[in-house]
Amino acid sequence: MIDNPKRHVTMMALVTAVCLMGDSMLYIALPIYWRELGLASLWEVGILLSVNRFVRLPLSPLIGILYARMDKRWGLMISVILAFLTTTSYGLLSGFAWWVVLRCLWGVAWTFLRIGAYLTILDLSDERNRGALLGRYNGTYRLGSLVGMLAGGFFADMYGLRSVALTLGIIALISLPLVWKYSSVPSQTSTVLKTPKVKGSLQVKFLFKGPSNVLFMIVTGLLVSMICEGMFTATLSHLVSLHVSSIFVAGVVVGATTVSGLLQAMRWGWSPWLSPWFGRKMDRTKSHGRLISIVLIAAACCFAAIPLPLPFSVLLLFIVGILVSSTLLTTAIDTLVTNAASSSFKVTIITLYTLTLDVGAALGPILGYSVDINVAFGASALILFVLAGVWLVKFRSKQSEHMSAQ
Repeated sequence: MIDNPKRHVTMMALVTAVCLMGDSMLYIALPIYWRELGLASLWEVGILLSVNRFVRLPLSPLIGILYARMDKRWGLMISVILAFLTTTSYGLLSGFAWWVVLRCLWGVAWTFLRIGAYLTILDLSDERNRGALLGRYNGTYRLGSLVGMLAGGFFADMYGLRSVALTLGIIALISLPLVWKYSSVPSQTSTVLKTPKVKGSLQVKFLFKGPSNVLFMIVTGLLVSMICEGMFTATLSHLVSLHVSSIFVAGVVVGATTVSGLLQAMRWGWSPWLSPWFGRKMDRTKSHGRLISIVLIAAACCFAAIPLPLPFSVLLLFIVGILVSSTLLTTAIDTLVTNAASSSFKVTIITLYTLTLDVGAALGPILGYSVDINVAFGASALILFVLAGVWLVKFRSKQSEHMSAQ
């Protein structure tokens, strides 16, 4: 057993963060510097910022199969090397075709990195500390998004996107020794991974009829990802622009895009302490269903308030409420799914889970822009209310079973 799992998880989160900085920087810099990179129009920017998500959909099962047959250390090493190659190539290559290839390679890198990190945390933890460790990981690695968007955008203005991309790529490569040192964790469930052919039918049965109801947890993850990570993130700038064109922040006039960026930065800023705190609550409570339903109801109320004719200052409070709820829900669902995966069919469950999160994140923007934005937020609120009700029913039924057993 590892003496200091927190240190291992923190190091893995920092590796994820430095690999993520280049990708996050593009969301700020690419819409501004696209002409310098040989792109013809802004629609190409939109494709480049989304193609890495879509390429992950078929990749997740394939990479899951690879992880079932090799040491996860090598998968994580591949992810860091690909992150280095793609990020530095942002500063070296021009033209839409080259950039499509680079963004697809980044999708490969992220899939290797995310699945490998989850599997490492599973090997480091048990049900007493898994929520806290997942919260630590989620909260810390998102600092890469914070640095990539804020510092990356700032230095891109000063020195150009190419110079920043080369620098961030080299930083990612420097993290390679950390992967080698901190991803080497003895697996407690290796015997499960070595018999995938025999376990195929049992895996399906476990997903649908297992005592942990894994499939329902994964579906919850998909819907939360679609609504909070996909739809809300994609429409936040548009939502803010519908209410104000600019506001004063510390005496400075800033636009709607900057306001939405600052709101997202707030989320990544509080994640390092909020995610571990909620993860510890998940570890210590037996009332998982009730706890998740409370957060779902809070999120649903915030989404339902968005279409109302409210002053922008009040609307901001509900937007912040959505961001807080998203942080809590991500940590809660990650904890429950990995708890279920720790005892049975580890790679299968984690692979399916990461795949459904990518599907949700890809479907979210379509939901946000295919209908009126008020309809999108109203539908999201309804979905979250229904999910909360189902979680409450599941909690009560489990409580009844527990009381009757006593």
